[in-house]
Amino acid sequence: MAAPAGTLGLPATAADRRQRSRRRGGDEMSAAIHRFQVTLVFDSAVLSHVAGAIPFGLDAAMLQEEGKPALPGSLIRGNLRHAWNQVVEKGFSSRLSKEMVTVLLGNPPDLGTGGDRKAGLLRFDDLWRSATAAEATTPRYRIRLDLETGAVKRGQIQSYQPVIPAAGQNPTFSGWIRCDRLPDGVNAETLRRWLTRGLQLAGGLGAQKGTGLGRLKEVTVQYAPEELAKPDLTASPPSGFDDMNQAALFSLSLRLTPDRPFCFPRIQAGDNLFISHDHIPGGAIKGALAKLLERHYGERKNKKWPDVMETHFDAMRITHARAVKTGVDTRPRAIPLSRAWIDDRFKDLWRMKEPGLVEGKVPLFQIDWKDKTWRQAIDEYGWVKPERTLRVRNRIDPRSGATPGEDGLYTVESVKPGDHQWLANIDFPILTPEEQRQAVSLLTQLLAEDYPFCHLGRTKARARVELTKDQWPYHGQLPSTAVNNATRTVVIVLQSHARLLDIAEVAESPSKLLDHYRKTWNRLGGKGLLQLSHFFARQELFGGDWWWRHYVGEGERDYQPELFTTPGSTFVFTIPPGADHATLQTLLKRWQREGVTDTENARGGDCWKRNPWLPQNGYGEVHITVLDEEIEGGAS
Repeated sequence: MAAPAGTLGLPATAADRRQRSRRRGGDEMSAAIHRFQVTLVFDSAVLSHVAGAIPFGLDAAMLQEEGKPALPGSLIRGNLRHAWNQVVEKGFSSRLSKEMVTVLLGNPPDLGTGGDRKAGLLRFDDLWRSATAAEATTPRYRIRLDLETGAVKRGQIQSYQPVIPAAGQNPTFSGWIRCDRLPDGVNAETLRRWLTRGLQLAGGLGAQKGTGLGRLKEVTVQYAPEELAKPDLTASPPSGFDDMNQAALFSLSLRLTPDRPFCFPRIQAGDNLFISHDHIPGGAIKGALAKLLERHYGERKNKKWPDVMETHFDAMRITHARAVKTGVDTRPRAIPLSRAWIDDRFKDLWRMKEPGLVEGKVPLFQIDWKDKTWRQAIDEYGWVKPERTLRVRNRIDPRSGATPGEDGLYTVESVKPGDHQWLANIDFPILTPEEQRQAVSLLTQLLAEDYPFCHLGRTKARARVELTKDQWPYHGQLPSTAVNNATRTVVIVLQSHARLLDIAEVAESPSKLLDHYRKTWNRLGGKGLLQLSHFFARQELFGGDWWWRHYVGEGERDYQPELFTTPGSTFVFTIPPGADHATLQTLLKRWQREGVTDTENARGGDCWKRNPWLPQNGYGEVHITVLDEEIEGGAS
C-alpha cells in the first residue's frame, strides 16, 4: 500500500499517532513562529569534536558549552539534509523533493568555488545541550593494524573522550528548530513528520559512527508554536516618547544582546576561512527588521506593511552596532589616523599639512603601534574586544559519508557575546507627528518579542533588542556642527567604511589623492562651503565573487572591486571666504545624521538591491568637529 502523502514511506509509531491527533490544523494560526522541540536519545557513547585546545594526551574531545556536552546545530542540519536527499533519490516521498529540501535547509556553499548561499526556512539552535547527567569520563583508545602482520602500526594509536552513558541513563540532547513560515502546501504536522523520519533515517550522529558511537535510539519531535500578537498601531507610545508634536527628523537607538556567537565575515583570504568583524553591520540589522515585519505582515511586495515602514523603510539609516560592556550607554569612536604616539603619549596631528618631525622626533602612527599603545588607544576611545570562539566544520560526501579531505573542511571564527551588548542608531527622514507615534508604537511592540531578530550572520544568531529614544552618543568627544563667525576649521573622521573614490579615476592618477578627495567632497555638497586642506586616510579594496554575482549580476562586466576609505580616516577642511554659514551648518548636520558616500559611477548606484555599501546600511558614518582654530604647520 502506498505511503500517506507527506510521510517518508516509513510506518508511523504509536507516539506519532498520538501526537498527530493533537496537532491537527497547527498551521492555521495567523501569526506564529513555528517551533519544533527535538529530543535525541542515544544508546551508545557520543562524540562531536571540539575545535581548538583540548586536554593534554587526547586526540579528540567532546564539544562542551558551560560545562555540559553539546551537539552543534550544524551537525543536526547536515545529517537531516543527507537523510532527506536519500529519501528524494529513492523516491520514498511524493511531496518531499530536492527543491523542498533547498527551501527548508537552504543550499550549502560549494566550498572552493565561493558558491552563493541562500538561507533556508528552518533555523536550528546553535548548540543542542545534553539533557541528562551523562558526562565525559575515561578516555577510549583506537589503534590501526598492519594488514600484513596483524600488529599495531607504530604511532597509530588515538585517544578520545566521548560522552559515556551515566548509570541507568542514555545520552540525551535536545534543541529547537524554528521557522517563521511554512512552505506552500506544507502544514506543521507534515513538517514534524519529515523532521522525525529524517533524523530516524540518519541512524547516528557525530564522529566515529563506524565504530559504534553516536547510535540513535529514539527521536521525538514536538510542535510548540509561539503565537505572535499583531501590533496595535493605535496604542500610545511608552513613557519617554511623549514630545512628538511636530514634523521633524526622528532618531531611535537599539541595544542588541545576541543569544550565541555570531560571525559576519571580513574580507576572506580563502573560501574555507571565515573571520568575523567585532560589529554587527547595519545592513544585517535592517534585514533582520525586514524579516520581523514580514513575520507579522507578509512580504513587502504585498503592500501590507504599516504606512510608516512602507514609505520610509528604504531611506531609514541603521548604523553598525558596536560592542560595549553590558549597561554602557556610549558607542565607541573610531581612532583617528591623525593620532600619533610621541614621547610615550598621544598627540593628534590633524593640524600638520605635510609629513615631518614633531618636536624633533618621528611620530608613530597606527601602522607602527605595539600592543601597549593599542591598548591605551582602545581604552581612550571606548572600544572593547569580546572573546572569540573557533569552530572547524566539515562537508560530508553524501555517498561515502566521509569528509573529502582538507578541501571539505572550513573554519568559522565567531564573536562570543559574553558580558557585551551592541549599540546602534536608527535615523528616519522627516516624519509627521502621526508617523513618529506609529513608528515608536510599532517598533516597541515588535521588539518586545523574545529574540525578535533572527538569521544574524553565518551562525544564524538571534538577538534580544531594547528600543530607546534618541541616538546613542559617542564615547568621549561629542560631535559639534554649530558654525559661527569664529569658525575656521572642520575636522571629519570616518566611523565606518565609505566609498569616497572612483577606482577608475584613482587608477589613472594615484598620486593625486588630494584632488580626488576634493572632487568627492565637492560633489557631496561642500563646493563653495568647505575646502579640503589635507587628510590622513587609508584605502581598502572591497568586493568578491559572491558580492559581484549577488548584487550586480554575473556577466554584466568584468569583475572589478570598489575602493573604500577606512574608519579613522581624518579630513581637515578650511572655510573659504564668503561661505554661507547657515548653509554650511545645515550641510554638516546632514552629513552627521545621514552619513556620506559617493555613488557617482558606483556599480549599483544608490539602489540598495545592487549596492550594499550605502549609508542606510551603516556605511559612511562620520564624526564632525567644528573648531575656531587655524591650521598651522606644527603639531598639537
